[in-house]
Amino acid sequence: MAKIIPTRISESERKKLKRLLSAKIAKLKSQREVSDFLEDLLTESEFIMIIRRLEIAKMLLDGYLYYQIRNKLGASYETIRVVRNKINKGKGGYLNFIKKLKII
Repeated sequence: MAKIIPTRISESERKKLKRLLSAKIAKLKSQREVSDFLEDLLTESEFIMIIRRLEIAKMLLDGYLYYQIRNKLGASYETIRVVRNKINKGKGGYLNFIKKLKII
């Protein structure tokens, strides 16, 4: 697949694409449908990266320090920083997701 450079797509088009994908995902009716979709959509590495970011978010919300997360998960400080910034300045997606799973 060709590499996409987000800035080459207008912000309004990026928002439209995100809304479209979100709407389609929301229409999936079962865990099996979501699982099948993610298995087809993501590479194994992408799937693991997403799960790892969720683990980082959970640990940050539980009060773990960067070095503890790095030691336990092997994540880079940059990845941990990016997740922390999304928790602090994002739209609440990490917190909402983790709360819905009742793992916080």
